Amino acid sequence: MTRLGFLALGMAVAGLLLSLSGCGQRVPDVTGMSIDKAKGVLDENGFYYEVNGEDLSTESDCRVTQQDPSPGTPAGEVAEGQASSDPTVGLVCKRHIPNVVGQEQYDADSDLTLAGFQSRVVGPSWYQEAESCRVRRQAKKGLARPGTRVPLRLKCKKRKPLPDLGDLSDDLPAPPREEPKDEPSSDLPSVPDSGRDLDCKDIDGPVAVGPDDPHNLDRDGDGEGCE
Repeated sequence: MTRLGFLALGMAVAGLLLSLSGCGQRVPDVTGMSIDKAKGVLDENGFYYEVNGEDLSTESDCRVTQQDPSPGTPAGEVAEGQASSDPTVGLVCKRHIPNVVGQEQYDADSDLTLAGFQSRVVGPSWYQEAESCRVRRQAKKGLARPGTRVPLRLKCKKRKPLPDLGDLSDDLPAPPREEPKDEPSSDLPSVPDSGRDLDCKDIDGPVAVGPDDPHNLDRDGDGEGCE
């Protein structure tokens, strides 16, 4: 083979090696994009992807908050240390948690489930037998990964007791029984025992006042004061 032939062969081999190593190709920046747009950009640039640690994720309404490797990494460095020879970019995708404060518990659970999240109830031990429960507080808001459990603090109303009919031979109706007040969540602190009359300005945060409320801290009669 002539010198010109060796030179041509060497250039062809060098070009092939450069092509295989992805020289010149770098990881694009897809943070802040919707997951569908990020997938399209990576496909156009010859990269594979994993979303939240899973191949070919079906999440379609997420937004990319993190990516690994970082933008600008050469394609040849991406595949190093990976199980596959295909350069793969890991994406962290998060959704907005819907605000369910004030909703009935059933509606709040439904909205969170439709958005891809789970609810975790924090409330009185008898909430499952309650007449109704509403979401009083929501611990997590903003962006979170699909499947995240969202703690919900409930405020529940007990069922009305059945009327005491007494002696069936008596035509007079039984006197009405006083409806029990809503009980506060068991995790609220009690009113501190200071030996003097207290106002809400003397107490840090909501407290369980009990049935008597000696300091008149419970304005709405729900068993919790200084809300």
